[in-house]
Amino acid sequence: MQGMGRAARGRTRFRLYAQPPFVPGYERTELVELGGDALGIGGGPSDARMHVVDALDKTRPYDYPDLPPYLGNTLPGPLPGPDGGFDELAPGTRAFGAAHLYATVRRVLEVWEGYAGRRIPWHFGAAPLELVPFLDWDNAHSGFGFLETGFGAAPDGTLWPFAQSFDVVAHEVGHLLLYSLVGLPEPAALTPSFGAFHEAAADLAALVSLLHFDCVRRRIIESCRGNLYVENELNRFAELSRSTEIRQVSNSVKLGDLKPGSEVHSASLVLSGAFFDILVESYLLRLNQLGAVTEEIVARSRAAGERSEEAPDLAAVLDRALQRRPELFLQALADARDFLGERLALSWLLLPPENMTFRRAAGAFLHADLLLNGHRGNWHWLSGSFTWRGIAPEPPRQARPTLAGQPLRRVPGLPEPFEMQHRCMLRHRRREALAAVPVPIID
Repeated sequence: MQGMGRAARGRTRFRLYAQPPFVPGYERTELVELGGDALGIGGGPSDARMHVVDALDKTRPYDYPDLPPYLGNTLPGPLPGPDGGFDELAPGTRAFGAAHLYATVRRVLEVWEGYAGRRIPWHFGAAPLELVPFLDWDNAHSGFGFLETGFGAAPDGTLWPFAQSFDVVAHEVGHLLLYSLVGLPEPAALTPSFGAFHEAAADLAALVSLLHFDCVRRRIIESCRGNLYVENELNRFAELSRSTEIRQVSNSVKLGDLKPGSEVHSASLVLSGAFFDILVESYLLRLNQLGAVTEEIVARSRAAGERSEEAPDLAAVLDRALQRRPELFLQALADARDFLGERLALSWLLLPPENMTFRRAAGAFLHADLLLNGHRGNWHWLSGSFTWRGIAPEPPRQARPTLAGQPLRRVPGLPEPFEMQHRCMLRHRRREALAAVPVPIID
């Protein structure tokens, strides 16, 4: 790799948009420091596990059997600066977009390897992941050896590169990590719930990764005045965050609401909503542990959220508590984020991909909490988030977590691993797409 500088000896600086700069409050980039492999991060950017390929004449997204490596014309990627960093690249340039895509993937990988407590290899083997940042396409997807991004429309009608949309890319990285952590089922043991689980888990991977930005946590707490249990199971939280992934997981959909033909993205809302409830409940409990609010306030907040009703007096109490100790609210949200992330990562290691159901996904999460805590002290409130959605947790069949076998075999005659294309489905078009391909949900 060319252009090695300080990156070979330590952390490498990049700048990332937590949300696209046309979202109010996120106009500026955030400085992040990322680690590479033993050789560091070089030009492209690149390392031993991934590299950016700025394809010039790629006219179509990858689709089986057309897979990496890309052999067409490319533009050379940016080189690190004199001190080894990429943080001096100018936003709006092609070089910045390439670096942004790389840094987002690396950031999400670091977050989830931290939660899993281990290196997570790519499911397709030892070859580096190919990152294609600029494809003439209105979507983004990942698969067997690649992650590529196109363009979406900004509010003013201009095109915005998804390579610079953190949560879109993080969602796609989530799919790649799940291929390694959970694995792929044999064709005879593939259930429709596997696809819905994958979409829910990828949204959650993006949400947890997004909450590692201090600016995101701060803006959410300030906008909601500390009260995350608000109208319609935190939909206001979703609106204020302006994150597509947060908006996706914040919902009140129950298993009984699904029609016999619900598409996987629609069905995923049940599971992602249950886990989002757990995030907020753990936030409330942590606020109480930190001494920011009383047990009475926690109970009243929970009850108001369950009834999807306003409670002005309660909001005023939380607002006063926030004014007194804002740092405790920020800490509580960070702790809740880590509580959810650690248990999700461990539960994915516990889950076999065969005959996947929402019940088994919930059961694996409860067992992960037991392994981490050593007791069932959280059992009641965790299981309550699932049962409210109509999901009865089922204990996992394996006692200890294991990684899926590497590399995973391909399923003959099908497009991408398992093999299902995990395309982002542009969020403003998702509602139209939900009814397009009916898939029965088995649970």
